Amino acid sequence: GVDERICVSSRDASDFHEALMRKYLSFGDSCSLEAKDRQGNAVGGSLRCATNQQTMPGSSFVVDYQGAISADAVELESRIKVELPESGLANFDPGMAAQMKNMEDMIEKMEIRLTAKRVGDCR
Repeated sequence: GVDERICVSSRDASDFHEALMRKYLSFGDSCSLEAKDRQGNAVGGSLRCATNQQTMPGSSFVVDYQGAISADAVELESRIKVELPESGLANFDPGMAAQMKNMEDMIEKMEIRLTAKRVGDCR
């Protein structure tokens, strides 16, 4: 896992889960985040990232996440959905297209957890 220390000000604390998603699960500058309305301490949403549209038109990665925030921690669970349109796969030879579909299946089975814990005051 990654062990980093980040100072979070009180004004940024309520949106810190969104910053975690952008920092650790973003696939570049093409990503947009749609956060669901917070329900108490429960948070969630989707991070959508377009892929290279020249090599795979219409494809993207979508990271759906849900979790909880508290005064001392943020815990998020997420899954990545790969959107590979059949029209884009038609640009590849059958062997490569099959490998890409296998990769898609493998990625979508992974669960990714992000946990941030308070370890002290900012300095």
